[in-house]
Amino acid sequence: MIFRRFVSRRGRCSTIFCDNNTNFVGVVNLLHGLDWNKIIRHGAVEAIDWKFNPPTAAWWGGWWERLIRILKDLLKRILGQAQLLYEEMLTILCDCETLMNSRPLTFVSESDQLVPISPSSFLQDIKEWSTPDIDAIDHKSLNRRIKYRQNLRTNLRNRYRNEYLGLLVQRTKCTDVRKLAVGDIVLVSADNCKRSNWPLGRVTDIISEKDAIVRLVKIQTSHSKLLRPFQRVCIL
Repeated sequence: MIFRRFVSRRGRCSTIFCDNNTNFVGVVNLLHGLDWNKIIRHGAVEAIDWKFNPPTAAWWGGWWERLIRILKDLLKRILGQAQLLYEEMLTILCDCETLMNSRPLTFVSESDQLVPISPSSFLQDIKEWSTPDIDAIDHKSLNRRIKYRQNLRTNLRNRYRNEYLGLLVQRTKCTDVRKLAVGDIVLVSADNCKRSNWPLGRVTDIISEKDAIVRLVKIQTSHSKLLRPFQRVCIL
């Protein structure tokens, strides 16, 4: 049923990466027992290529397990001892899903309008996912439960953005981290705005001292050119 819901929402994919859960392995064994030549001959459905992590090697899926861990930790801190109905929890998790899929991955082009690519860029043709009109109606409603859920969702969004972007900040010495290169896409730290509003830019020049340690970088954003110290930029 989980797989059916996933296909109904995201479409049928050609490859699935997952761990060695016995439920997944059992499903694949059942699917392999079908006559796929007959299915392909009479329909447009192609067989899905399932790629499993090696047994006892849980760290192979570390990059997606880490995202799950981040979301679970945030839910524990935000919800606390809150008690939600099934439909309420399902709605909150759908909002969390959209929030995770809107995180920036890279940039679209080197033009003046630097728009970062996010997972939702590949999952959705319609890029707008927020519902400010519904939020406004819910906020004015006398239903205290709706306001309570709305506050949970708002707190989760804010905390995820702050903590996710906080992970991008280099905490070690500049000699210990990957050296910047011209063309790297970075977030420019700013004290006068929230981390979610930090400008995105491209490194155009690197200024180093005689000891070959990078201390200043020149950055081109969508609106201006900036000169910043190395510690004030976050490499994406």
